[in-house]
Amino acid sequence: MRTPRAAIRGRFLQLRGIVFDMPHVVNGAAAHLAASSLAQRCKTVGGDFFKGVPRGADAYIMTAILHGLDDDACERVLRNCRAAMRPDGRILIGEFVLKPANEPDLGRIIALEMLVMAGAGRERTAEEFEDLLGRAGLHLRRIVPLRAGTSLLEAASRPS
Repeated sequence: MRTPRAAIRGRFLQLRGIVFDMPHVVNGAAAHLAASSLAQRCKTVGGDFFKGVPRGADAYIMTAILHGLDDDACERVLRNCRAAMRPDGRILIGEFVLKPANEPDLGRIIALEMLVMAGAGRERTAEEFEDLLGRAGLHLRRIVPLRAGTSLLEAASRPS
């Protein structure tokens, strides 16, 4: 099964990418990339997104990352991305966006799971994402609902 990021790189052949994660995680990714057609267009970098991320990218893609973190930790990661990205760059966030109360919502079940398993993590509403992004110097450009029940949130630097 291809990940969304792999599908994007497969469709847009001009794209170059960096898989950034903890060193022990990217070691496995490097072997996977070496066995694929993506090895020439994608490299791996180990690090800690609480300390910083690779600089100068057009876009930073995070899938199911923020829901495992409390608001302060999310803000730190988002600030690091904002500081590293190009002025016209974007942050693309794949997460559940909670629907208004009393609407059927898989995200609310996942929110309960995050509470039990991660303690500090949680799912957020659109307003909570907007506030979190604002605290990191970003603004929410749009939310695109996905068929899987999650959404893609697009954020950019706050306009001057």
